[in-house]
Amino acid sequence: MFDPTYRYTDFNSYKAHAFMCMGGLCEVLIETSDKLISNQIFSLVYDEAKRIEKKFSRYETNNIIYKINNAEGKKVHLDKETSKLIHFADQIYRVSDGMFDITSGVLRKAWTFDQSSNIASEETVKELLKYIGWNKVKLEKKSITMPKHFQIDLGGIGKEYAVDSCIQIAKTNSAVPTLVNFGGDIAVTGPKVNNLPWIVNIEGAPERYNLFFGGIATSGDKNKFLIHKGDKLSHILNPKTGWPLVNAPASITVVADTCTAAGTLSTLAMLKAPLHEEFLRDEAEYYFIV
Repeated sequence: MFDPTYRYTDFNSYKAHAFMCMGGLCEVLIETSDKLISNQIFSLVYDEAKRIEKKFSRYETNNIIYKINNAEGKKVHLDKETSKLIHFADQIYRVSDGMFDITSGVLRKAWTFDQSSNIASEETVKELLKYIGWNKVKLEKKSITMPKHFQIDLGGIGKEYAVDSCIQIAKTNSAVPTLVNFGGDIAVTGPKVNNLPWIVNIEGAPERYNLFFGGIATSGDKNKFLIHKGDKLSHILNPKTGWPLVNAPASITVVADTCTAAGTLSTLAMLKAPLHEEFLRDEAEYYFIV
């Protein structure tokens, strides 16, 4: 494996591997003093992360997402993994009352959240809204048919899915305690040696979190926003209007049984703003809002 972004650090009792994937920094912490075992586990995790990125990234030109996005109204057959992921997105769409919509990625053509005051034009947003609407998509068990010019973007669930998939591979192939952190979305195979917790720093939280099992995910990014008439606009967009959510927090972090479950809860909470905290009190084991 040659990857110019790869970094390795040996801390004796554990090994830290880092690389760039899915648009951000990915880290794998493996609690072992054996470099060979560490490298074997990391290699499996790395290959799985890269496989998922290649298969589901909207930036690739030879994968299932490209095929779906360029089908121009024709039916596209779905393999089992892709079908499962898209049907999961369909479930979130339904429970969020249409606020989580994987066809809304086209709005990136109108919005760039670079902390400036460059607000999208009403004409551009209105034009793009023609190509948003999961309810216009025909999804079957093994196929999908979208209207012409529609596109999907699985970025809202892909990273959490990748974290959980990598954790499962690590657990299947080794009993060595492992933590996977893809851009702040985290999961562990279980507690560290001697049943000790993994200590996780959540930015802005008053205390570090002791993670024994499960995962942590964050929706939002406090560094992505626009300034309009003195107000800060969230980079989370309402797919029904094409404009930023009103009264949305900068970020919401949730702990759950898996990274995917944590990501789903944090996403739903963000989309329920300004009633996000009420939702989290009922649904989340632990949460932190910035």
